[in-house]
Amino acid sequence: MTLTMEGNEEYSLVLPGEVQAIVRSKFFDTCYYDADFGRIFFSNPNEAMEAYVYLQFAEIRRYRSAKSELLGINVSEDEAAKEWIDNYAASFRSQWIRLVGLVTS
Repeated sequence: MTLTMEGNEEYSLVLPGEVQAIVRSKFFDTCYYDADFGRIFFSNPNEAMEAYVYLQFAEIRRYRSAKSELLGINVSEDEAAKEWIDNYAASFRSQWIRLVGLVTS
């Protein structure tokens, strides 16, 4: 999914296939991907929440790097986090719910 940042620059959220690879590499023992359902299943909700938070931080870091490169300046972690949350957190959450099916709190 491609989203548009301020000034019409494009920013891509991690696509489900990439999400699967990241989650499986970090949480290999606690989840599996079921191709029939097109979803990732975790052995317990706490591990799903840990993966959700981990991937949000990864996306914020990715956003910060892309924006810093685009602007030619070092965007602060706080600024990048605030912008990402304001602009992309809801879409990320929706994608996560479609892929995993749960978000607690």
